[in-house]
Amino acid sequence: ELQRANTQLRQLIRVDKLTNIGNRRAFDERFDLEWRRCQRATGSLALLMCDIDHFKQFNDHYGHRAGDECLRRIAAVLDRCFQRAAEFVARYGGEEFAAVLSGVDSQTAMERAEAVRREVEALAIEHARAAKNRFVTVSIGVASTEPTQKTRKEALLDAADAALYQAKENGRNRVKATAI
Repeated sequence: ELQRANTQLRQLIRVDKLTNIGNRRAFDERFDLEWRRCQRATGSLALLMCDIDHFKQFNDHYGHRAGDECLRRIAAVLDRCFQRAAEFVARYGGEEFAAVLSGVDSQTAMERAEAVRREVEALAIEHARAAKNRFVTVSIGVASTEPTQKTRKEALLDAADAALYQAKENGRNRVKATAI
């Protein structure tokens, strides 16, 4: 009974209570695990960083309850899109999400990210304060590599983050990719 309770507790501390997907702790653990696995197996690893465009303005206009519902709906899209055993999605922080995809090349990762972007847009969540679009959209940065003993996992994270910011700077509601 105690062992079962401990197992449940370990699971609870890895789930984001609002979105019911992995939290930052779970992401960090899974990213590290997949990185090491890909190093051993000489496999590819892709990382997606996803940010809700103009989310502060959404929250300011519609309120935090609507913002929470928006986060839940986008998390559900990500969860549906990444269900393979070698894939993991988490709330990275605030309105940012991350996905780890093992064994996926850069082209496939880019296609999967674009599918997420389209599905979020298709939710048609009204956003009266969006700069260009009248619906909630996301920007996604994608980075991929084949981890070796000489590469650092932080370099992949930095590359995905840089690609995300490039997507935002280039007009938002888009996917940008880079390889390291």
